[in-house]
Formats: sequence, structure tokens, C-alpha cells
Amino acid sequence: MTKQDTGIGIILLIVSFYIFYYTATADFFEFEEDPGPTLFPLIVGIGLAICSIGLIFWPKTKSDKKEESFQKSENGVIKGIVAAISILIYAFLFKIIVFIYSSLIFLVFFVFYMSKKKNKKLIFTSVITSVIVTFFIFYIFNNYLDIYLP
Repeated sequence: MTKQDTGIGIILLIVSFYIFYYTATADFFEFEEDPGPTLFPLIVGIGLAICSIGLIFWPKTKSDKKEESFQKSENGVIKGIVAAISILIYAFLFKIIVFIYSSLIFLVFFVFYMSKKKNKKLIFTSVITSVIVTFFIFYIFNNYLDIYLP
């Protein structure tokens, strides 16, 4: 367990307590069976509290191979930058081409790029997963939320 993990865990636990306080004291118009606008922040606060307690108390092992951890962190930074750029390109493509095509392109690329083992099976599974997820999101937005995606 590192001091940074413990510190971040404590900060996130404080943030989760603030979320709990906010949801308990929020003043909003109530309907009979509607949970109200505090339900989602309460769920986020519970998840954040669980994760922060995990950061504080979960044992972590340190690797003695500093060179290997440096290469992993450098690779992670590069993957993070590529992920951020691909999200920006996705947002740009979303305006040019319709939701379905841009989401399919983005999800196939993202799943393939982020995986450790790249092979033909991964290409097939990423395409199938991307098609299912894209059409599921499109169906939910159009039929249940009445939000029409371009």
C-alpha cells in the first residue's frame, strides 16, 4: 500500500461524504413514487465510498523492477493520450456521420487498441460487441428516452 493511494482514498472518501450530505439535505419537489433527483448522486456516492475504502485498505504489492514499471507507465500514458484523441475524433465524426457509423468505428478501434492480445478472434469479438452495444444504445435512446440520435 502506498501513501499516494491512501491519500487519494481519503480525499475520495471525503468527497463521497459530501455527496451523501448533499443528497440528504437537497430540497426538491417530490412525486409519489419517484425517487427524485438525488438517486443518481446517492448511487455515485456509494460507489465512490466503496472504491475509496478499497484504496485505503486493500493491500498492494510493489514491484522491484523499476524499469518494467516505467515502461508500463509510459505505455499507459501513450494509451491514455491515444484514447483521449480517439474520443475527440469520435465527437467530431459524430457531427459529420450518423451515430451508428461513428460509434461502430470508435468502439471497434477502442476495444482493439486497448486490449493486450491482438489477434483475429479479437477483431471478430470487437466488431460483434460494438454492433450489439451501438444498436442497444440506439434502441434505448429512441424507444425509452425519446431522444433521437442523428
